[in-house]
Amino acid sequence: MKKLFIALFLLCFTIPSICFAETWELAIQPWDKANLASGHKRAKAGDIVAVKPYPWNWGTIELQNYLIIIVDNLTEEEALQIAEPLYLGDNSGTLEVPGVVTGKRKFKIDIRKLKTNILPTLDESKLVDQNKMENYQPFKDAGIRISVDMLEADLMQNKYDLKWRKGKKNE
Repeated sequence: MKKLFIALFLLCFTIPSICFAETWELAIQPWDKANLASGHKRAKAGDIVAVKPYPWNWGTIELQNYLIIIVDNLTEEEALQIAEPLYLGDNSGTLEVPGVVTGKRKFKIDIRKLKTNILPTLDESKLVDQNKMENYQPFKDAGIRISVDMLEADLMQNKYDLKWRKGKKNE
């Protein structure tokens, strides 16, 4: 038992993000992108497009195309899971064909709830396309942070009834 404790301690000490929660930035797709004629599915409003450690230096194009939110108390494993695509068979519990993507993202953020639950001054009219957004980043600019518990309980939608944190199924 002592050896196990020492091994866990060393693992957490050398790679702290495995054991300890951190702050992450999430890039959220603010509007639906039309699917391509080839059948390629594109991001829809609320999809979590990228997850980066805080503070992240986003590029100009990213700031014009995505709404950036800051989330506290996510482990690295949790952060990476919420940006994963849906693979064929994911929602049945077994991967039927590894690597075949059937959905851009498993989870999404309800942008309307960001306004009602977090930031009532959120201007949704600026979140409809790239030309209107013009680097509109109300969460990042104001330093507004969202707790992982609020993200899970109130904001995140599970598109396929999959498990995310601590074995829970998100609604």
